Amino acid sequence: MFVQTTDRGALDELVPVLEYFVDRSCLPEWKINRQTIAFHNLSWLLAGSATFWCDGVPYHAHAGDLVYLPRGSTRRAVSDPEDLMHCYACDFQCQSIGGTATARLPLPVLSRIGIPDGLLELYRRLNRVWLEKSPGYGLETRGLFSMIIHRLVYAEEPSRRLSVVQDFIIQHYAEPISLTRLAVLVRLNPRYFGNWFSDRMGMTVKEYINRIRIRKATDLLATGGFNVAEAAYDSGFEDVFYFSKVFKKIAGFPPSDLLRFGSAGRSPIPD
Repeated sequence: MFVQTTDRGALDELVPVLEYFVDRSCLPEWKINRQTIAFHNLSWLLAGSATFWCDGVPYHAHAGDLVYLPRGSTRRAVSDPEDLMHCYACDFQCQSIGGTATARLPLPVLSRIGIPDGLLELYRRLNRVWLEKSPGYGLETRGLFSMIIHRLVYAEEPSRRLSVVQDFIIQHYAEPISLTRLAVLVRLNPRYFGNWFSDRMGMTVKEYINRIRIRKATDLLATGGFNVAEAAYDSGFEDVFYFSKVFKKIAGFPPSDLLRFGSAGRSPIPD
């Protein structure tokens, strides 16, 4: 019997058992052939890039990304031969204290967590203990790996959620984007989401969306193939007059200047 562990409170009953751990530096020919796995897998990329498939869906991972493949999923993977992957990878089982197997952890397949020093130190210690296998190493590896799982699920969650929101906005900037849609995406209350985002980004969701849209519009106008109205609509604005107002506020000059003078002599839009 398996339990779907999506409630973080239920993780207090979790007992992770590490079966395999490796500090992997890939060669150009490295790959994992298609297979259905009888364990959970975590791969944290420290450098390079690779493509992982989970149940047929490709996920392109880069340095600072975490890839989680749950038990029972079908996987395969290849490293980018031009940008070879270096990662920590581990296979493990998850059970509750009562012995019930866990179907999956409350982690997405691909998430952006960066390379925080505290997490890196835990992985380095785990790597050393795993390789040395001194007396008591089993107890120590369970303790270290439990701390890693805790950190990935709890401590790194805010930055992971923020990355999910940012990536969604960048991919869907030309579409209508509501607070509710974004809040549901990261499982937050829509009433709380706006303040949560502002506290972390220093700007409102609307300001961030407008900034992304204006950057996209600037790129379109700089090509010379779009007029102001076309750039406005293609970047997600429904009102060209509002677009011009927002553009001037963010860029410091009207969008028509890009058509008259091009990007030469103009400062880039501030971060």
